[in-house]
Amino acid sequence: MKEHKRDIKNFSEISNTAKHANNEKHSFDLDNSNILSYESNWKRRIIKESLFTNEMQNNAINDVKFKLNVFK
Repeated sequence: MKEHKRDIKNFSEISNTAKHANNEKHSFDLDNSNILSYESNWKRRIIKESLFTNEMQNNAINDVKFKLNVFK
């Protein structure tokens, strides 16, 4: 959440969340957000994020980092 807040505040062009918030003038209540999963291992975290993003389909802001074919 700290990373998302910092990216939005600094108008980061790397973060899709920040780009969306700043370009579309949307706000996120990050102080009352829920973390879906914790993962300290970077590779596992990226896979989990990809799975959650894929599950959200058209409602996700993030890009899927790895195209996973586990749902086909």
